[in-house]
Formats: sequence, C-alpha cells, structure tokens
Amino acid sequence: MISEETRKRNELPCPTCGGRSYSWGILRAQGINFIPDEASLLQKAFRFGSSLRARRCLDCGNIQMFARSV
Repeated sequence: MISEETRKRNELPCPTCGGRSYSWGILRAQGINFIPDEASLLQKAFRFGSSLRARRCLDCGNIQMFARSV
C-alpha cells in the first residue's frame, strides 16, 4: 500500500505543461536500473537496485521516472 505522501506526490502536475492526466507504466530497456554507489560488488552483479516506474503526461508526452526498490 502506498503512503499518503507518495500518493500526493504522484498527483502533482506535469512539470512541463501543468497537465494532470497520466498514463503509468514501467520502462523496459536492457540495463536501466539505479544501483547505489555503496552497493557491494555482489549486489551489483545480481542487479541489486531499483527498477524504474514511469508516468507519461497525456497532454505533452513528458515522461517522468520514479525508482522503486526491488
């Protein structure tokens, strides 16, 4: 369940055009993961990190990325 703070942040308007209509999804591409610098070599080898969720503004097409722990 998402927190109230996260829900409110997800409802913020598009920073490009101010739109409020979004399509949510995930980014699919080889190797797109955020891996913190402090992750161990073993964690890096097994892709420890965060996958990327994204929302696309339906008005202007701007895509915003959000990391979530896996």
